[in-house]
Amino acid sequence: MRYPTLPFPLSSLRVPVRDALRGLATFADATEDTLQPAMDLLPEGLRTSLNSVLERLEASGQRWMDASIAHMDICVASDVVAGRVSTGADQEACARVIAFAWDHLRPIGQSRLMISETLLATRLSSDSAAHLYIQLRTSSVIGTLPGVPAPRGAEDQEDVDLRLFALMIWLLAARADTLEDEQKLLHLAGAMSVAMKTEILAAVDQPDQIAEHLRALSDHL
Repeated sequence: MRYPTLPFPLSSLRVPVRDALRGLATFADATEDTLQPAMDLLPEGLRTSLNSVLERLEASGQRWMDASIAHMDICVASDVVAGRVSTGADQEACARVIAFAWDHLRPIGQSRLMISETLLATRLSSDSAAHLYIQLRTSSVIGTLPGVPAPRGAEDQEDVDLRLFALMIWLLAARADTLEDEQKLLHLAGAMSVAMKTEILAAVDQPDQIAEHLRALSDHL
């Protein structure tokens, strides 16, 4: 089988391929939403073609993300978040899991913020989930362009705070037996985070309060 030639060398990419694919999926989704009013005015043939392209872009990024996570990665990520292990390989596995889960928790908020798996792997040294949460919630690993420090609006910051909290609840909870069940737990953690929105947002810079909320909610999960 002959593969098409890329119009640019891989070395010219400014971000790792996995981050680029994740961004591509987000961009395709955002583009479809943004362009929908104008697309309704296009001829049927052109509208169908453009929709097909956007769907392929989104599906391509999503397949790559889904294929990158294993059940053992989640177990390792749980240990990293709890402060039990902190080797480079463990942190890379944890970053894969968090980036995967971040994308699957998108319905919690309406923002289009992305998370960089590559940058995240360098920021996962912490002695507790509460300290890690406080460190990551203002980090540039999450953003419209991850790695570039930029102020966030109130809605974007709320989305970051709730999604990150859901991730911490999920990873601190007892592990499920299968990936399918882990995804169910992840979505339950998202629902719990939204339900506790007032308490979480009031405690985002208080390690002791965050630790208590994380312990209580992960035990329930």
